[in-house]
Amino acid sequence: MSTSRLPPWRQLVGVGFAGVFRSVLAVALPPLVFWMFKRRMDVEEAFMAGCFDDDYRAYAARTARLLPGGY
Repeated sequence: MSTSRLPPWRQLVGVGFAGVFRSVLAVALPPLVFWMFKRRMDVEEAFMAGCFDDDYRAYAARTARLLPGGY
């Protein structure tokens, strides 16, 4: 057996770490992206309310922001 080759259990540990770090990113990224979009929506809605006053406020009151019938 060559000394430069990793034993099988070491190879599996590397795969395990890759899976853990990949799933941590998969869990952490969507809330971050949602927060970024929400900030941008707030800025744009403030701009629209400043430009169109009551017309935009009436539109926003009857229209969902992201999900029809929801938020």
